[in-house]
Amino acid sequence: MTQNTTASLPLRPLEADFIPTLEKVLAQKNAIAGIAEAVASRPLKDIYFVGCGGSFSSSVHAHALLCRHSKTLQAWNLNAAEFMALPPARLGASSLVILSSHSGATPETAQAADFAKSYGAYVVSLSQELNTPLANTADTALVYHSPRTVTPGKQLLLLQLVIELLERVDNVDVSAWRAALPALPAALQQYLDKQEAVGDAIAKSIAKGGDIYVTAAGANYGAAYTLSYCYLMEMQWRNATPVLAGDFCHGPFEMILPGAHLVVFHADDDSRAMTQRAIDFARRYTENVHVFDAAGFTLPGAAPEVKARFAAIALGLMGTRLADHLEHHTGHSLDDRRYMYKVEY
Repeated sequence: MTQNTTASLPLRPLEADFIPTLEKVLAQKNAIAGIAEAVASRPLKDIYFVGCGGSFSSSVHAHALLCRHSKTLQAWNLNAAEFMALPPARLGASSLVILSSHSGATPETAQAADFAKSYGAYVVSLSQELNTPLANTADTALVYHSPRTVTPGKQLLLLQLVIELLERVDNVDVSAWRAALPALPAALQQYLDKQEAVGDAIAKSIAKGGDIYVTAAGANYGAAYTLSYCYLMEMQWRNATPVLAGDFCHGPFEMILPGAHLVVFHADDDSRAMTQRAIDFARRYTENVHVFDAAGFTLPGAAPEVKARFAAIALGLMGTRLADHLEHHTGHSLDDRRYMYKVEY
């Protein structure tokens, strides 16, 4: 589908509340430590991240960190409707269920909170504000108080919880992780600023038309999911799909034809070889290979391995900002929908 590129919309400014929002999120460290303390003695065995759409993908980073670093806890990332329709056999009093919904009123997610509590699980909610159906059900409600600084707000809340759980349950030394957190908001803002020209150039190319494939690996796959499902399909009405980089050469690469676009969230960690393989292949068959590279993200005072663990948040910001640039170049408002909020579904 080719978008109308003749009537542009003004480019949305970078969010003025970006750093203040993330600093307020970091200020919730005592409440987050309290969650970890409350569940560690249950004893805690399983963590379920539950949500729909962008809220589901917001927890990919935290889920991946737990899978990589915890030898004690089993972590799961589940769609809210599937969580209820196909309840895990392990769900119970030794479970922590973390449910995310920006509005706090997504029907499936709010229902899933009651469902989890009926099994005796400890329930935590993530949403923009308190006093929502989801927050009112939760044992502990975490909020980020921003209409637009959404995904990084959720990710930073979850990152802090992962740090607390790894320390209490697995006895992992997370002192370097914790020490790097205060510098993260400013570092993310700096990366956003540095990538403005890159995002604008990618948006100009994508606005001309063509199918879009978005690939990433590991903790960064949430960025590919959100860009494809939320920004490109829902908000720009474009044919797009996310692809795990490890699966790229197992079918999806057959669709890399002249005119097709490949957007790559290129991590600066052990998954980098997978996305590099996709980049190298795609460049042989299409001129439209667009790369957001985490190597350009810097985190002052942090060791390279700590920076690499946090970089998924930076790459996710690139997808959000790319959507702003697309809105500018296509003239198609990110607030426009065909069906969502307009018809029964």
